[in-house]
Amino acid sequence: MFANIVLLDEINRAPPRTLSALLEAMQERQVTIDGVPLELPKPHMVIATMNITEVEIGYTQQLPPAIIDRFMTSIYVGYVGDEEEPIVVGSIDKIESELASAMSTVRIDDVMGIIGTVRNVYVDGSVLNYMMGIVRELRRDPRLLMPLSTRAPIAIFKLSRALALLNGRDYVLPDDIKAATYPTLMHRIAIRPEYRGSVTVVDVINEVLNKVPVPHYVTSNV
Repeated sequence: MFANIVLLDEINRAPPRTLSALLEAMQERQVTIDGVPLELPKPHMVIATMNITEVEIGYTQQLPPAIIDRFMTSIYVGYVGDEEEPIVVGSIDKIESELASAMSTVRIDDVMGIIGTVRNVYVDGSVLNYMMGIVRELRRDPRLLMPLSTRAPIAIFKLSRALALLNGRDYVLPDDIKAATYPTLMHRIAIRPEYRGSVTVVDVINEVLNKVPVPHYVTSNV
């Protein structure tokens, strides 16, 4: 865990004791060894993979909500396309060689500087209210197994600022909120068993985004 970027492969195979230790690392930014708390380096990022197919058919366990909620975003990675797969197979020796010799391409100080820049991206009150309207509407949805925690709007808030910066702006637009909603909520929303098959998580998010009024204007701090 004492690395700036920690990659955990197939996290849903980890035993409960490991997951419990992971909670402390992701929430408190520290680990405790023999009763002594040790601070993790900054920045600290945990990236994990999970085989959702094996979860669905019962081969592996579903992650506890407390663990899932601490991941800011989720991205679904499908199979390689028909056109790309032969290229991957034919280039596997080169790919493995390049991965083995990969070097650092960015300094920690640069990353911390980028984080500071993202934190200075402006979020207008009307945009913040729009984001909270989306979250509150989801919390009232009877099809959800459990309500969203406060970590959900925090994740949308943080990611929307990063998306705004990537798009060359120092202020967040409602479109940034919309774009941030899917990757931050897809893993946090659980559909009740009686509604599964008739509605998906994407359907639920789409409905809410179409329902909550979008603010007509925002104010930049420029």
